[in-house]
Order: sequence, then structure tokens, then C-alpha cells
Amino acid sequence: MARRTILIAAEEAQTVQCVSQVLNSAHEIIHTPTGERAAAELEKKSPALVLLAHSLLRTQGLEFLAAIKEEWPALPVIYLVENFESDLLLAAFRAGANDVLSKPLVEAEVRASLNRILNSAAPARPHGLQQAYTRLKKNFSSSPSAPEKAETPPAPLPSAPLALPSSARASAPPRLRAHYFGKFHVTVNEHEVEHWSCRKSKLLFADLLMNHNRRTGREVLMETFWPNADASSARNSLNVALHHIRRALHEALPDHDFVLFKDECYFLNPEIEVWLDVEEFKQHWKKAQSLERAQGRETALAEFERAAEMYRGDFMEDELYDGWATSQREHFKEIHLVALDRISKIYSLNGKPGRAVELCKRILTSDNCREDVHRRLMLCYYRIDKRDKALKQFKKCEEILQAELEVKPTRSTVELYEKIKTGEAMKKRRCFGEN
Repeated sequence: MARRTILIAAEEAQTVQCVSQVLNSAHEIIHTPTGERAAAELEKKSPALVLLAHSLLRTQGLEFLAAIKEEWPALPVIYLVENFESDLLLAAFRAGANDVLSKPLVEAEVRASLNRILNSAAPARPHGLQQAYTRLKKNFSSSPSAPEKAETPPAPLPSAPLALPSSARASAPPRLRAHYFGKFHVTVNEHEVEHWSCRKSKLLFADLLMNHNRRTGREVLMETFWPNADASSARNSLNVALHHIRRALHEALPDHDFVLFKDECYFLNPEIEVWLDVEEFKQHWKKAQSLERAQGRETALAEFERAAEMYRGDFMEDELYDGWATSQREHFKEIHLVALDRISKIYSLNGKPGRAVELCKRILTSDNCREDVHRRLMLCYYRIDKRDKALKQFKKCEEILQAELEVKPTRSTVELYEKIKTGEAMKKRRCFGEN
């Protein structure tokens, strides 16, 4: 197999050394410290990949990048910068960069980027290398003339994976755990991911992680997270957010690429072992429902309780005003309230009215118009010899229904109130609509 050429247009020898440590003998590295020499090598060698420094000697890096991508749209380019600044990142992606890395280079980040780009990039198809060489030379006022050469199309990139030194290969897949209930946080092999750089990158990764068993189209993500932006701006913003995601995750585990791209879709690397609290919550909830249908409510109690234990706060409660998170939040909140309703009903009937009281309060905190829960709370108060609180709960229920819905309590609630008031209510398992 012919060796693939990697062109590095950068002044620092350390950059070349870092890339050389990642690649093996199947790759030829050409180092050019100036823009004019880089232009000449592009014409001669037809490289499989270019690493281009922003601060290249006597060269405007972004203009050079744009010129390369204009003539070789499919040629992968990794842009190298000294400092990550949002404006520069956005400008680099707008000019056509496939990835942006900061100098001095980190070997793990270089390895992940090369794997991602070289294994998925399509072969470059220029209009004509001689014309491209001529245009690229215009970027350099002092560029010497070069001899003309016959047009030769670049060799296509092989589809085989990028071969890396054996010492660089990962020994085991990473374990990723994510908690959505309460504040969203992620750990990779027990190391918490702390620096997301921007809010959108965190939200985007949360969405990709929620859908880790399927692929999500690029257009879908653009519409979800940048609905009011034009297609070009949305795509650039998506690229910047994905870049921040990769950097955040590489800080926790440098040797793995977490987000992959194929057929216009993004997806989580299937080699990663994923645990999500929302998935475990749904598993317990579904099992409880199945047991309740097959064997009765009390048989399902343990699974309802496990589901409720998983719910440690509303879904991504630190992102209250995001549309995507809001819809998920309401969905899980409703399931949680139903689980609490089931548990409190079982407690109220099987001799644990004190525990049912706390659960009823939690339900009413989220939905204070639940008259059935007010009634259950009144009965539980009576059963633990707190008759005064039971009577006060009726008055509270009456006030809330009038203020929120402009209705009076139903007959069942009024009858329970009268019996508690006169001391006629019986401490029995089934009473006044409890079933």
C-alpha cells in the first residue's frame, strides 16, 4: 500500500515531533515552515491531510485555509491555533477547517483527530492542480515562480483505519456515567467532566447521550439547537460546539473519540459503556407497571420505590429555559408523580400512613390541585392521630381549588371532612375512594 502524505505547515519542530509519534511508517510527513513552500508541496504531493498553523510565517492563515478549501473542498485540514477564542474557532470552521487543535499539541488530541478525519474523509477532487497552485501562490507576495507540471489527480484515501503504534491503542473501553436528574453531570472512568466551555456544547452532548443507541442527523441537530440561524451559521455553530465537546471529554480521557460522524449523522462511539440515570429510572418504572398489571399493586411496590429513588431532582434543572430539556423535564416529572402516587396509595392502605404523608406532600408541591391526594393526606393524618392537621388540610384543599380552578371540593372530600370532624372516620384499609 502506498504511503499517505501528511503535510504540516507550521514553524515549530515540536508540532512535527508530536504528529510523528502518533503516525507510523505508513505515512510520510512533509514539514514546511512557510506558506509558499506549503503551496508548492500541495501541488507536488497531493497530501491526504494538511495541518495548517494560524501563525504561519509570512502567511495569513485563514486566507490560506480558505484558498485550499476552495480548490480542494474534500481535502481535510486541521487548523492549529495558539489560543482557543470563539471568534477564531468560528472563523476557522467557516473557512473550511475539519478540526481545530491548540498548540502546543497534545498527543492524545492529535491521535483522536487523525483517526476521526482520516478514517471518514472522502478523496479530494480538485478542479486542476496547476490552477490551484497558481491561485495559492497569490497569497504570498514573495513567492518564487515554480515550474509547471502536468495535472495529476491525488490518490484517494484508503478506507482502512488509521494504523497507530501499538502503544497508543486503548486497552479497555471507557465507562461513561451521566446524571440528568438534578444538575446534569458526566463522569468518564470516575473522572468528572467539568469544563464544557459553553452551554450549547453541554446541551448538545446531553442530547447525543440521551440518544446514544441511535444516530442523529446533522440537520436535526442544527434545527434543534439553532432553529433561528441560517444553514451556514447553524453548521458553523454545530462544529464549534462539537469541538468544545471533544476537548471537554478528552480532558477526562484523552485516548478516545466519543462523538463520531458518518453518513451525515452524529452518534456516540458504540465502544463506550454508557450508564444513564434516566434509563435506569425508566427500566424500574416499566418493570413496576408490568408487575402491577400481572400481580397487583403491592407486588410492584419495590420497583416503584426504586424508580422514585432514581429521581433526585427535575430533569436537567440547571437548564430551565431550554426547549429540548423542558419537554423531557415534563415527561419525566409526570412519570415520577405517578410513581409517588402509587407508592403513597400503597403506604396509606398497608399500615404506613406516616410515610404516605410525606409522599402526598411531595406530590402536592408539584400539583396542588390533586384533590384525591388532598383526601389521601387527610385520611393519613387522621390515622396517625393528627386530626387537627386533617381538618386544616381540607381547608387548604378548599382554598386551592377555589383559587386555581374556581370549583368546590367534591362530595367524597366533603364527606371525609365531616366524618373526621365528628370523629366517625374509621381507621380501615379502604375508605372514601381509596383503592
